[in-house]
Amino acid sequence: MISRREMLKATGLGLLGASCSGWAPLLADELAAAGQRRRHCVLLWMTGGPTQTDTFDMKPGHANGGEFKEIATN
Repeated sequence: MISRREMLKATGLGLLGASCSGWAPLLADELAAAGQRRRHCVLLWMTGGPTQTDTFDMKPGHANGGEFKEIATN
């Protein structure tokens, strides 16, 4: 039996996919009409890694503070 959450997820993804399916031909036509090729592409694949809190919050005096301590900046 499929749960309500799984049904909503599948329906939402299906609607999203159906709404996006017409973009590729339109973009191809626009690119062909422009007469120039794109030369640059920037891809930022930024999965994983520590969170911002873990990289900038040293948690001084806390049990989870680790071996590194804050430094004086003034």
